[in-house]
Amino acid sequence: MNKLQKWYGQHAHPVALIFHLIGLIWAVYFLWQGNWIFALIFIMVLPAIGGIYAIWDEKGKKIPLTPLRKLLIGHAKPLSILFQIPGYILIIYGLWIHNTIYILLSISFFLLGNLFAWAKKGDEKI
Repeated sequence: MNKLQKWYGQHAHPVALIFHLIGLIWAVYFLWQGNWIFALIFIMVLPAIGGIYAIWDEKGKKIPLTPLRKLLIGHAKPLSILFQIPGYILIIYGLWIHNTIYILLSISFFLLGNLFAWAKKGDEKI
């Protein structure tokens, strides 16, 4: 596993996942309200806390490859990331200006990125 795959897989830790979801929910709310500062705080600080906890908790342990971890590691492919980046940009812009088309377009980009993440899932050995 390369460093990017390890970083993606780290987000599958239960505590990190919960912190990511809480940060995402609040960031979406604050973006919708037009408050960039609090959106940035929640989308950056809470996942960082969860990530630090995951690193601390898994240090020196054999990390199990759970189905969620395998799924997230699959998203570390270049084509998947290529679709995720415009998806993030469009979701931020769509929430900021309250435009459904941009939000739906961003979801479409995320789903297209998932296609590339799952394309050869059975053929790879992680």
